Amino acid sequence: MRLTYDSEADAAYIELPTTIGVGKSVRNIILDDLPLKGSLIIDVDKDGHLLGIEILGAASVLPPEVLHDADPL
Repeated sequence: MRLTYDSEADAAYIELPTTIGVGKSVRNIILDDLPLKGSLIIDVDKDGHLLGIEILGAASVLPPEVLHDADPL
């Protein structure tokens, strides 16, 4: 599992497999009606397996120490 953070976009990404190959994510499920200040986008492969989770508005959702420890983009 790997966490990356783009501070300019304020977007974090939790990547579950070590690497997600090009074209592996075939569906994005947008969850923007959650009781969060940000939005979540779930990436799944053709078999419905979870590949990763993108967090938009990450600074409002994740603790600062989590973002600090994330790999920068």
